[in-house]
Amino acid sequence: MYPIMFKIGNFPIYSYGVMLSLAAIVALYLIVRFSEAYGVKKEDSFDLTLLVIISGILGARLAWVLLNWNDYKGDLLQILYIRQGGLAWHGALIGGILAGVWFARVKKLKFWKLADLTAPAIILGQAIGRLGCFLNGCCYGKLTRSWLGVQMNILDARGFRHPTQVYELLLDLAAFFFLLWWRKGNRKEGDLFLLMLIIASFNRFLVEFWRESETIISVFSLAQLVSSAIILVSLAFLGRLQKGSPGVGSRAKG
Repeated sequence: MYPIMFKIGNFPIYSYGVMLSLAAIVALYLIVRFSEAYGVKKEDSFDLTLLVIISGILGARLAWVLLNWNDYKGDLLQILYIRQGGLAWHGALIGGILAGVWFARVKKLKFWKLADLTAPAIILGQAIGRLGCFLNGCCYGKLTRSWLGVQMNILDARGFRHPTQVYELLLDLAAFFFLLWWRKGNRKEGDLFLLMLIIASFNRFLVEFWRESETIISVFSLAQLVSSAIILVSLAFLGRLQKGSPGVGSRAKG
């Protein structure tokens, strides 16, 4: 693991923070590039991306701190140390969606169109973020004797463990390329975003079986329960959209 990528003098540059920054830059590039294909002004797509990134990070950090409150209650300043890791995907999702809904209302734009625009960038950003987790040594897997095992040397996770960060990275990367292909068909507004939610949630649900997580019900972790709920809600919305507005055609040519 390489939690510190390099140092500038005595100031450490954390791998997690670098990957988080890279994810934000890549997401911004993709959303601005694809904006015209969705009939969204580039300046609006730029503002939307910045708002969603900030709201997503705040939501992710809030969720992580609440879930791990015992680690922070003795030193509240640690809450600000995001560069060292500690973001919850589901919290980021909630924060980003709320920001997107607000932005759509203020700009009088269709939320589902904006959501579709951001979908591939979101899951690619998630993949890049998992690389940050791997370098940081967080979100690690269970002990294993498999050839896939990676040696962990951090205090609370020694031994050969499943590289669950890499598992999810590869699954999300495959999902990204699938979404790029799928988005070019005759789709209805909202389909791409909801499909992204379903795939990303399924990926997380699957990887959790090898991740070192506390189970809540039987063999299922809290993340798996939340992921299951997201899948069910997304399928319900997908069904409603299929009965609603007509297809919007091949919107994505970029």
